[in-house]
Amino acid sequence: METTFIEFLDGLFYGGYASCFVDENPEAYYRQLAEFSNLYKRRMKTHLYLTVRVEVESELNLLDCVRELEKQSEIKISDTPNVRVLEIAILLSVLPIKN
Repeated sequence: METTFIEFLDGLFYGGYASCFVDENPEAYYRQLAEFSNLYKRRMKTHLYLTVRVEVESELNLLDCVRELEKQSEIKISDTPNVRVLEIAILLSVLPIKN
């Protein structure tokens, strides 16, 4: 976390500012580091996009197959104690098969 804080300070002011700050006023530096750490943890969010490949076979024509998949298929991914699922969608692509 301290490395991230140093990069933040150096980016905000000028390169090397963080080392001057800690040398000149270590009390204020560590107080600011603690505050930065608390705010950073609360605001840090990660969006992860998963790709799942499913191959299907059907005697239906393409349009009917797509409609049936969209209406009757289900993908289930649930929240965990530390991860909240924001959206689940079926993204469909059709590839021709070479015989």
